[in-house]
Formats: sequence, structure tokens, C-alpha cells
Amino acid sequence: MSLTPEEHERKAENQKQNLLNQTLPVIDRSNQGSFKTRRRYKAVMNRFCGYLGENTTLQNFRNVEVRHVRSYVEHLQTSGCKPGYILTELSGIKWVHQRMNPKRNLPKSNKCFFVAKRQLYVKDKSILPHEFDDLIKVALDMGRMDVVIEAYMDRYFGLRHEEFVTLRVHQIEYALKYKQLNLTNTKGGRPRDIPVETKMQENILRRVLAYTQKNGKCSMDYVICDNHTNSVKKKSKSLDNWMNNNKKKFMDSERTKYKSPGKRPREQSIHWHSLRHLFYQETKERYKAEGRMTDAQIERELSESMGHSRNDVNNTYSNEIKRIR
Repeated sequence: MSLTPEEHERKAENQKQNLLNQTLPVIDRSNQGSFKTRRRYKAVMNRFCGYLGENTTLQNFRNVEVRHVRSYVEHLQTSGCKPGYILTELSGIKWVHQRMNPKRNLPKSNKCFFVAKRQLYVKDKSILPHEFDDLIKVALDMGRMDVVIEAYMDRYFGLRHEEFVTLRVHQIEYALKYKQLNLTNTKGGRPRDIPVETKMQENILRRVLAYTQKNGKCSMDYVICDNHTNSVKKKSKSLDNWMNNNKKKFMDSERTKYKSPGKRPREQSIHWHSLRHLFYQETKERYKAEGRMTDAQIERELSESMGHSRNDVNNTYSNEIKRIR
């Protein structure tokens, strides 16, 4: 007997929740990846399990096979999703699936899913300097010093969002004393030192330290988070929400028109990582103006400062059409 639309919807939702309840504990138990990565995997599972609930009778996530994933990929392609988005979805599905002792492993390669390659190094994703100034004004008007501090630290030290929220007072003190900002909670767990080379950087560090002292923080305390359970996770989400909810207030509506000869077209939107892109571009220009290093040495220095080990990764942050080798 065929189901009514309401019954079908209820059945699909129950099947989704059943599959989701099998996968979420796997993500929660894992200590691999940042909490932001795990949150992204949970979002992937929510979407994928929803699709399975609507379109299959699958009851055990361990039984997911290539045909299920291929069908989901085709659905995403039909919906107009970009290759980068689809590849991120595939990454999350495979990550969870291989940790559930599946009956059949999914292939490591994505060739069988017929996903086009990502369009890398196409857009300039940096925030414009005047957008940065407006961001600071908006944040100050709202009394969000945490936003102001992150904006300055990301732009002038090239911090990732996840690195900023876990920054501790003693790291600021060390950076002022030894002219190196040492980061340990980094992507891939690769500690790195960021040189403190300019007066602007020193002034930012002094003001951040003054902020922590005013708020009665000790050396081992977080710069902006308190010491309560999940405070880092909550602060990270708060800052992400602020950026998503307020960027239209300071983002130039005609930002894509800001393009110079020999430079890439500009990305339509901005996010926290856009400040890291600007750090790379401004620091590279400063190094070139100083004339102390060759182009290859500049790329190597920036690659190390930003937590990479290969110069070609700098292409992600560059605004130049010419590829970096």
C-alpha cells in the first residue's frame, strides 16, 4: 500500500535520524581534526543521511556503497553545486564511513564519482583594506573587542580562525619579548613561528596584552575565551556567526570591480580567512620593497610563516595570475 505524503515524510525523517544516530558518535569519539572540521562532518552527515532517508531503504550506515554515494553526487550536481563543495561532501562521507567497519570500503579515488576538478587559484579572496577599516568600525560600535582583536591578529600575523580562538596570554608575552609569535595549536599539528618585524605588529601585541591584563587574565589563560568547558567552541561559533551576520555592513557591494592588470578577479564575498589572504599579499609586498630576499626566498619565508611546507601552496593566497612554483 502506498504511503501518503505525510507518512512518507515521517518515514524518511525517522530513517534519517536512525542513520544519523549511528554516525554522530563516531565523529564525537574522534580526536582527529579540529572541532570546526568535526562540526563540518556532522553537517555533511545531516545532509547525506537526509538524502538516504528520502531515496533509499538503507537502515545501517555500514552498508553504504558506491552506488549510494554516486547517486548523492549526481543529486548535488543536478542541484548546481560546485566541484569544491561536492569534494568536501565526499571527504566527510568517506571519513565517517571508513571508521564504522563498513562491509565494503569506498574507493580512495573520486574518479568513479565523475566530479570535475576544483577550480584552484582563480579568485583573489582577500579582504579589501577599506573593508577592513569598516569591519573595525562596525565591531567597535557593537562593543565586540573579540572581533576587533581577531581582525588585527589575522591580518597582521596570518592566523587561522581556529588558531586565534586558542591563543593564550603567554604566547603574546613571548612574542613581545622574543619577536616571534609561536603557535602550537595549528592545522596538522605543525608548530610555527611568525616573525614580529613591524611597529604595527608590536603595537597590536601590546594592545592585546593590555586588554588581557585589564580583564584580569593570567599567562596560561586564553586571550579571548574563558576557562569554562567548551568555551573555545562557543567563542569560535560566536565569531563565525558575527562574521556571517554582519559582513554586509562592511563588505563593498562593488568589490569585484577592484581588479588591477595582471591580478585575479576578486571573490564576491569575504570571511575570516580573507584576512589571512591579505596578510600574505601585504607581507609579500613589504618583503619585495625591502629588497632583502629573492622571490623564491620570499615565498619560502611566507610559506613557513603561514604553516605550509611548499611554496606552491602560496598560490591559494596570491592575487597574481602568474603561478608560483
